[in-house]
Amino acid sequence: MTIQHQFAENLSRLKKEHGLKNHQIAELLNVQTRTVAYYMSGETKPDIEKLIRLATYFHLSIDELVGYVQEDKVWNDLSLKQWLLSLNLRSEEEIAKIKILVDTVETLYPN
Repeated sequence: MTIQHQFAENLSRLKKEHGLKNHQIAELLNVQTRTVAYYMSGETKPDIEKLIRLATYFHLSIDELVGYVQEDKVWNDLSLKQWLLSLNLRSEEEIAKIKILVDTVETLYPN
């Protein structure tokens, strides 16, 4: 699912949870009511200023609003993941050592 479509789903859910109408969201964003409908259908997306207004209104980060989840950096490296899986770890001690290694790498290289 694209971020645009995830945002559309999230906006629709938030609208319902907060008992809002399209025209109320439109007023908040200073757009036409049909523009809000386009956002919720995934046909178009808001600019960054409107995302900031929505995130602020709903007390969310923009990441949460658009449904962006950053994947674990270490596991993004497919060759590392394949290597770890190929180890066929059998003991709890081996698994614990690998977990320590991964935690250390993530701490040293958070981004």
